[in-house]
Amino acid sequence: MASWEIFRILIRAYKDSELNPESFSDAIDEFSSDDTEKIYLALGLSKYIENLEFYNFSDVKALSDSDRDYVSALIIQLIQEYLAEHNYSAEWSNSLDGPNDDDDDIV
Repeated sequence: MASWEIFRILIRAYKDSELNPESFSDAIDEFSSDDTEKIYLALGLSKYIENLEFYNFSDVKALSDSDRDYVSALIIQLIQEYLAEHNYSAEWSNSLDGPNDDDDDIV
């Protein structure tokens, strides 16, 4: 659910003309200090962007269709920049389900 909260923060930042790489990174940092978790939070945002047209909470309802298209493209760009900056690659993870919880140390 943290990605949903980040999504809402980003929509509000856009409405306040403050959506940029720094505010994007700050929003993610607000929910985790773990680098792996931050990657998953950023990746999780994409599912909300894909459905932006169907959300009806007040911050989204106030956006015109062109604003929705623009904010979608902007957030996707910010996700890509964030992942590139944090050295994410396709080999980094084979799954978007979350970090691997295998405990190899348990005897």
